Amino acid sequence: MEKKILFWPDVYKEQGHWLPTFVWAKELINRGYQVSYMGIQDCRSLVESFNKDIQYHEIFEKLYPLGYTDQSHTTPEGRWKPEHVLRILNGELNHIFTGVDRPDVLVSGYFTSLESLIIHRKYNVKVIISTTYLRHPENDPAMRAVQNLTAYPDAVKKRILTFKQKEYSWPPHILRRELSIDEFVKPLTSFKELIPCPREFDYQHYEHGDLVHYVEPCITPCLKDRTNDASLGDKAEDVKGYWDSFVDEHTKIIFATAGSQILDYGKKAEHMFDELIKMMDAPQMKDCHLLLSVGEKLLRTRDWSKINNKNVTVKGWVPQRKILSSGNVHCAFIHGGLATIKECIYYGVPFVIAPMGKDQLDNALRLRENGIDNMLDVETSITDCYLYYMNKVTTDFRIKKNMGRLYNIFQDSENKLEGVSIIESEAASSN
Repeated sequence: MEKKILFWPDVYKEQGHWLPTFVWAKELINRGYQVSYMGIQDCRSLVESFNKDIQYHEIFEKLYPLGYTDQSHTTPEGRWKPEHVLRILNGELNHIFTGVDRPDVLVSGYFTSLESLIIHRKYNVKVIISTTYLRHPENDPAMRAVQNLTAYPDAVKKRILTFKQKEYSWPPHILRRELSIDEFVKPLTSFKELIPCPREFDYQHYEHGDLVHYVEPCITPCLKDRTNDASLGDKAEDVKGYWDSFVDEHTKIIFATAGSQILDYGKKAEHMFDELIKMMDAPQMKDCHLLLSVGEKLLRTRDWSKINNKNVTVKGWVPQRKILSSGNVHCAFIHGGLATIKECIYYGVPFVIAPMGKDQLDNALRLRENGIDNMLDVETSITDCYLYYMNKVTTDFRIKKNMGRLYNIFQDSENKLEGVSIIESEAASSN
């Protein structure tokens, strides 16, 4: 019987956590595995853009209704709802993890470490953790679960630490009492962990242990994405045709994105976009075209019609990998999320990083350690700074040489599919 692999990259629609898994899922399907995903309603479109025929289990529909990701919160704190953990404890996922169709392996995201642990304890399902950022060795999945647990109210924490684990083989004397937090999270220290990024990009003094594997960068292929931009029509082929024409027409593109961080750091992203728009008035930019990917929320909430420069295009959504892989991008200005950094390196696109929060400054420092000094301060930089850094990353011999070195490493690593082999090995050893 074919082995079943279930992916759950994150509770929320953080694209950087979902996209790398599509590389593994695609190859596993090619090798004869039964692959499925589960997630909230907002994430279904992501999976369907990868493979519309893949099975998708919608979960927590009442807690996270359609549109929640873009419309129901404005800060990271507002996004986080611990209620779904209680729903897992109460058996809301029984239909997925029991019966003949239960998965052999759950590939779950680092940011769902606690949820995955509860699923493992409740259903005795083998778990692999996918960590889509470059973490400190001490911030392992067990520490992530501890952080979540300690943030819960005491009543919720007690409910988690005392739930009955019928399927989990703990000794009777332990089952009769409340587990300590360290006892509860201990299984997370035995799960294999995949980091979809070559080891060479990370700090060389980091040592994670034998269970942590740096694997292929997982550069997601161009997906059958759709945009909410009504000007492109309702059909997917209209969207594809628009972007095919855009790439053909513009041979020197300046691409800028803040990724999903537009939701969390909107003012910083707007400042970057505003300075880049001003930059396009510089004489040296007359042959360039600025493409801004501002996110659907910012596209709706701000009047962009006042831009009078014909060399500027503003979109809520952009097929980023199509643009970056076109060969027509002169320079990219990015927020510094690992996914976009990897894509710029993989496609050989010169880029400037403007960190806005989270792990982005750390990623910029990793680039600097690799001999690529391309970071500007997004809050204080003005138009001339953006011009300076664009010229720097496109002409500096040292930066170009080190970018070429990482490019070769990323290209070679992508073809090895080491992450797929590890998932296969875990599936083969499952009950």
